[in-house]
Amino acid sequence: VSAWFDDVKVGDMLRPIPLWNHTERAGRCLDSPTEVLKVIVCGSQSGVCFEVKTKNGNRRQLDAAWFQEPSK
Repeated sequence: VSAWFDDVKVGDMLRPIPLWNHTERAGRCLDSPTEVLKVIVCGSQSGVCFEVKTKNGNRRQLDAAWFQEPSK
């Protein structure tokens, strides 16, 4: 069975879970939705990380678990 994040591709727009922006400093917060710049197979909780850009323009690699499943 495939998880929803296995179908995410570069250019997709995802919404971070609210906890991310509530616990990060303003510049490290994410737009909602935010664009996926890169999909990375990694050794994280979900096994997939997304590279995204923070509000201050820095690129971050975050586990897929930090994002909400898109509506179908």
